[in-house]
Amino acid sequence: MKILFFNVSAVEKNIIDEWADTQLISVKTLPVSIDYDNIDLTRDFDAVIFYPGKSFQTDEKLYARLAENGMKQISVKSTGYDNGRL
Repeated sequence: MKILFFNVSAVEKNIIDEWADTQLISVKTLPVSIDYDNIDLTRDFDAVIFYPGKSFQTDEKLYARLAENGMKQISVKSTGYDNGRL
């Protein structure tokens, strides 16, 4: 399993890297948000984790693009109940 993790802070990166090592899973972390300009980076990965910015809340084409890139799993990095509001 290869995971691409967007919106990763320096503190999170250390924790994620340690977890990936113990689980023998390849995880690439990026400090930037996923968007139209970098969505193609997901092509070589099985799963993606990201915080859904406004574009992902309003444009289903981005999710279709993840499917086209072969994405098998998507995890949303957020909490709360009002993440669907614009």
